[in-house]
Amino acid sequence: MACMACAFAPRGDSQLDLHHLDPISEGQRRTRLEDLAVLCANCHRFAHSVEPPMGVEGLRLAVGGVD
Repeated sequence: MACMACAFAPRGDSQLDLHHLDPISEGQRRTRLEDLAVLCANCHRFAHSVEPPMGVEGLRLAVGGVD
């Protein structure tokens, strides 16, 4: 498994986060798998550095990650 933004692939999955594509703060409480993105900790922090949080495509452009 690897970060969907930068393609970082740790040896263990403990270094990966799940990012809600539709922020929980916007009221949606039930999360489906397709509403999540696998991100490394760095990309996840970067996604939340702006309001609203970035999606995977925006992150890919910002970090020059996978196509």
